Amino acid sequence: ADGSPDISTQRALLESILKLTCDKLVLSHCAALTDEYLILLIQKNGNNLIYLDLRECNAITEKSLYLLSEKCLYLQTLYI
Repeated sequence: ADGSPDISTQRALLESILKLTCDKLVLSHCAALTDEYLILLIQKNGNNLIYLDLRECNAITEKSLYLLSEKCLYLQTLYI
């Protein structure tokens, strides 16, 4: 194992994150992060996000990245 939480634990963490207002999110290596979750995060935190790390989030597609570019106007740092 690589030390990462299993997929069900990752999903539970994402559900918890959706309840928060964040300006910095590090979600790298999160296999559970899909477009669906990222779109919800963008809708909730898009106006606040200044830092977002999505490295090795392989389920993310251009669909949510496009929304990210449209809604996260204050984003200063993005890792994908």
